[in-house]
Amino acid sequence: MQTCTDLAYCCKIIQESVGLPVTWRQLEPPGSTGPLEPPIPAGHVPVNPLFTTYAEQIRSVIGDWTGTGYPVLRSSPFMEQFIALPCLSDQRSKTLIIIGPAMLERPNDELIASLLNDHGIPGKDRPKWTAYLQSLPVVSRIRLLHIGALAHWLINKQPIDPMELLQYNFEYETPHPPSSDVDMALADRRETLTFHMRIESEKRMLSMIQSGNRAELLHILAGIEYEGLGVLSKRSQLRNMKNLSICCITLGTRAAIEGGLYEELAYTLSDLHIQHIEELTDVKSVEAAMNYALLDFAGRVAQLSNTNDITAPVRICREYIYDHLYEEMSAGQLADLAGLNANYLSKLFKQQTGLSLMNFIQKERIEEAKKLLVQTRDSVAAIGSRLCFYDQTYFIKVFKKYTGITPREYRNRK
Repeated sequence: MQTCTDLAYCCKIIQESVGLPVTWRQLEPPGSTGPLEPPIPAGHVPVNPLFTTYAEQIRSVIGDWTGTGYPVLRSSPFMEQFIALPCLSDQRSKTLIIIGPAMLERPNDELIASLLNDHGIPGKDRPKWTAYLQSLPVVSRIRLLHIGALAHWLINKQPIDPMELLQYNFEYETPHPPSSDVDMALADRRETLTFHMRIESEKRMLSMIQSGNRAELLHILAGIEYEGLGVLSKRSQLRNMKNLSICCITLGTRAAIEGGLYEELAYTLSDLHIQHIEELTDVKSVEAAMNYALLDFAGRVAQLSNTNDITAPVRICREYIYDHLYEEMSAGQLADLAGLNANYLSKLFKQQTGLSLMNFIQKERIEEAKKLLVQTRDSVAAIGSRLCFYDQTYFIKVFKKYTGITPREYRNRK
């Protein structure tokens, strides 16, 4: 059995190795009427503003421990991540080692605002919440699993594969619907002859988005009976329709990408359409918004030049260029990305897009500049600078090359 001194030393070594707070707690210490308060880790330990102490926060993480013998990833309602690890040699006292908190990704202001809205955090408290959440170390889920495996070995002397740990955590955390629910739902649908959309009909609808055939897609959408697509919420038809819409838009997003739409553009459109749908308050409006979203994808694919013959290296570079228009990029950098010689890559671009590599970048930047001229009040010089045209005269010259007019004339006409 490990002593408190041994555990303290192990926790100290783990904390110094992984850079996360580590503590331990005896749930049923010998000769005590209640759990032993966890020791405070060395160094600065951020404390969730809901709690006055780190110990109080750790108690909330442990909750009703069920006695699993493996490290378990635990998430808080505020997306904090912890590892809870039992000390298997101390079954009598039920000692747990807690590692954390951490975040899986750095939360931006929009994510923090939505979290605080969900939990009704008042405005006066939001600065300290923002500071707390942004102060937490960022650790990926895979790295957390590796940390859990390392701690399990140090504490319990048992090797465990991180992927085995991942599978265990998914099974441990995820509630499974009873198999009887599946059987009864199937029986009800077969008895009433109410079936889901057939896979061939779904493929046909998605192929219209992928090919940009907006007219045929409109015809298909007009014939769909959404009541038969499925039941994704039993409690609310509005919620059910919103869930169905989210599923359809997700599939439509993938189809649009396969049709040549830039990935980041497709995913951004998907986010915006779904956000709009979440704000609607009646079923018919949700249905109309979903149809509009799918038609929007098809219409944007239809506007593209033929992308069917574009090879993988050119496709990879096009995506990178689209995502990084506001950054410097060179032919050599893109050639490394594609795994090709720079001259050969430029030749491929000319063959498949009608433009050399650098001219393609120029044209994409001018397309972006046109949007900024209409949608912002930034000066012509500022817009050129944002898009890496550091000489205003050169920016105007390139803009006129692709549009036939100057940036100022373009803005005035719009």
